[in-house]
Amino acid sequence: MKLVLVPIVVSMFGIAADVQGQRPATADSSDIHYYDRWPGVWHRIEGDRTDSLPTFEVRRGPGNSFLESWYLVIDDERSPSFGLRSWDPATETWRLVWVAEPDLFQIWDGIKLENGWYIVRRFGEEADTFLSRQAWIPQGPDRLLRTIERSTDGGRTWNVRYRDLYQRAGSSVRNRRLRNRRTGSVQHWHRRSQRTWMLRCCATVQAARSAESKQNRCERRYPLRAPSRE
Repeated sequence: MKLVLVPIVVSMFGIAADVQGQRPATADSSDIHYYDRWPGVWHRIEGDRTDSLPTFEVRRGPGNSFLESWYLVIDDERSPSFGLRSWDPATETWRLVWVAEPDLFQIWDGIKLENGWYIVRRFGEEADTFLSRQAWIPQGPDRLLRTIERSTDGGRTWNVRYRDLYQRAGSSVRNRRLRNRRTGSVQHWHRRSQRTWMLRCCATVQAARSAESKQNRCERRYPLRAPSRE
């Protein structure tokens, strides 16, 4: 059966207008190729210790896009989720579509700040409204810093809620040996992700677009190590 992924055209809901002092820059080569070194299998670093199992894997997708397979620790269990990160020529920004079980569907808009590209999304309603922004900032050729920040005043000030370092597998002798020891599990995970990603995304995008407003409460599910973290 041939699958056709229909392009998703979603208008920006004024988030960037609410975040004072933040505007997408005119696209140049460095912006369009910002994630060129993104593909790989990434492990979380905690002190001198590197997690034995990967947190996420990134593969190149069609056009200027990247397919992300995440395994997050929720209630002491690894929970799969998937993302499609793509350059949007209409807004000249990087945007992200996020899908997770049981029925989570989120669209994040992109914005460029001084230290790199962020994704930003509004959550909550009325007095409980807040903005969340996230970034994966390169810290060298094979390491990156992930940060999650929250604003309750329309983007004037931001509080850091989460910061972690990640190392790409195979970028050191230690990680190469680690990956060799678990080759079977990585290959199985990779094959399963490839088989299911397109099926889940096509079905979920079609069914969940109308229900996006109900997902505001689920900000903590994108993507987190534990339910206590945003």
